[in-house]
Amino acid sequence: MKATTVKDNSKDELAVVKRNIEEFCRCVFEPDDIVEIRTLPSGGSYWCKAKEMAGWAERLRKENQAGQNIYIGINPRKQKGGTTAKDVALARNLSADFDNVTTAEEVKELLFNRFFPEPTIMIASGHGFHCHWRLTEPIKDLDKWTRLQKRLIVTLDSDPAIHDPAHHSIAKRPYPSNNEIRRHNRAPNGGYCQGQS
Repeated sequence: MKATTVKDNSKDELAVVKRNIEEFCRCVFEPDDIVEIRTLPSGGSYWCKAKEMAGWAERLRKENQAGQNIYIGINPRKQKGGTTAKDVALARNLSADFDNVTTAEEVKELLFNRFFPEPTIMIASGHGFHCHWRLTEPIKDLDKWTRLQKRLIVTLDSDPAIHDPAHHSIAKRPYPSNNEIRRHNRAPNGGYCQGQS
């Protein structure tokens, strides 16, 4: 009987994760933004600049494989160590979390039916989809951002919890595999968010 060789795809998978993290950061953050990464159920947090986050891919993947869900703060922090709303520097995006849909096409149809533009980036979270719309200018008045988020929630019938400035997006993996991330629009900072991986 001939022996079979099993190819180790872990390096290929890691490269995909790194590319997806880089694209996510280009669409949602500026390179020097401080990003909070939280793991649950352990509750641990750590911080890095957006431009450094892809370098954490292996660590995030290992934590995820050990049973941790990886959460990314959707708004940059003022400094490392910040975990609450008072630690948020500003908001660069409006965001929606759709737990009640199973495909990207359903999200697109829902947005179309509500006369809403496609998001800058759409991510399969493992239990639905997260959509982020990059703003032309950041919002520094976080009370205003909260009011806008609440209107977005009502308009799109999305998860009602996504209005705290310190809220985190979840990914069951460090960041989605190639077929789970969809980019739609060019980010204001020049990052390309067009098309699909």
